[in-house]
Amino acid sequence: MSNYKNVSKRFFLSLCFAYFVYAENAAPDFVNIMLNFEKEMNLIQEAFLKNSQTLVEVRQRRLKKLSNQLKEIPTSFYLDKKTRKFQNLIDLRVMRMDEELEAMGKALKRKDIDFAFQNYLNILNECNSCHILFHR
Repeated sequence: MSNYKNVSKRFFLSLCFAYFVYAENAAPDFVNIMLNFEKEMNLIQEAFLKNSQTLVEVRQRRLKKLSNQLKEIPTSFYLDKKTRKFQNLIDLRVMRMDEELEAMGKALKRKDIDFAFQNYLNILNECNSCHILFHR
């Protein structure tokens, strides 16, 4: 029985260590993803104002890459006790944002800049909705 307890204890400590290593590495990634997302959203807005489809396409691809990185981090990682109750809503926001980025990419392939701009506005709405939940 004692041997079982030692093995269990070692396994548990290994899991804890792995989690802390992951958490330490994921925290800077989350902050960088959010900062880069804000930067790219500002740059895509400028691209729309310049009516430059090429720049919009570049920014859309960068935003999609950031969205994929964000989806890799479990929502529960960046929620505290106060915001944990909103986890399902935040998961939904992240999913919708990703869907809008997909739709924007398809609109840009069709050269439908107006529809792509509507996707941009929808993404902005999802971002703002999520941030409102965090500031409650």
